[in-house]
Amino acid sequence: MDLHNDDLLPVATTVRKRDLLPRKLKACLADGHWILQCLSLWIGAFLTHLYSNDGKKVGGNLAQATLVTLCCHLAPQLSAPFAMGAYIGVVSDEILPGNQWLCLLCLVGTCFWRLMSHFKLLVGFSGRLGFAAFVSCHITQVAILIPADVVHYQKGSLLSDVLFFGKAQVWDPTPRWQPIFTGLVAATYGAVQSKFLRDLGGSLENPITAATSGALLCFIVLTVTGWSYAEVAMNGIAVGSFVGMASLELLPTTWSFALVGLLAGCFIPLLEPVWQGWSGKQGTCAFLGCCVFLAARRLCRWIRSWCRPASKDQQNV
Repeated sequence: MDLHNDDLLPVATTVRKRDLLPRKLKACLADGHWILQCLSLWIGAFLTHLYSNDGKKVGGNLAQATLVTLCCHLAPQLSAPFAMGAYIGVVSDEILPGNQWLCLLCLVGTCFWRLMSHFKLLVGFSGRLGFAAFVSCHITQVAILIPADVVHYQKGSLLSDVLFFGKAQVWDPTPRWQPIFTGLVAATYGAVQSKFLRDLGGSLENPITAATSGALLCFIVLTVTGWSYAEVAMNGIAVGSFVGMASLELLPTTWSFALVGLLAGCFIPLLEPVWQGWSGKQGTCAFLGCCVFLAARRLCRWIRSWCRPASKDQQNV
């Protein structure tokens, strides 16, 4: 019997069982399944730790920027957890002596990542991933490594030692203004550069891709120059790149990115001497700068809204 024009054509729906697994794996990879997210965090942490601390020791800035940029272009759906793992992996061997403790830190970071991604914590803030790595490193140190005498107390919790006991002199009583100024300019430049790259569109619309790619280019140039303040400038640009990952809803203009970058650069000389070799230190500077900017903006809006009714009442009188 001939088919009518309004009848559906027969469609083969049978699929071979051996084809189901590759299809499911492709779907999980495309969707960024949470298991793959956790796995990518571990891979990012171990690759960055090996790349930055073993062999020629290229340093944490260049190591994390190189690996995160590769991940952003090869698997952008896994760029966020991989980047957080990379920020965890820059921890020094003095703070985390041994790969077994790095596994523990990755486990804590994975739990923290799942909480952040599930409850959408701090979405849109500058330095969100770096701050998460910083908190994970603190939890691992304070809860396990310091009580177990794996890490010396003063190395693991130097800020507490400074605040409560005053046994260590951390900050230089006569600050050197050249590296401080270099860090401020570099952080501001890194934030503005990230905003400019994001505006170009395409794959650079991903804030992690734009910020890390621009920072990587700057790191390569600074490494070749042999400038005496190259490390200071790289640190500042890294902080600025974390600022450049902020949501455009929180920081809508280029000027706002520049101002947050400047504020984040102010935290570099405060945090750098205290947490040497810690994970996520640069992201924490960006996060603090973003918080100060948002708090100041809200305060200004509140003052403006409070003054407007008063001025209208005076005009009516």
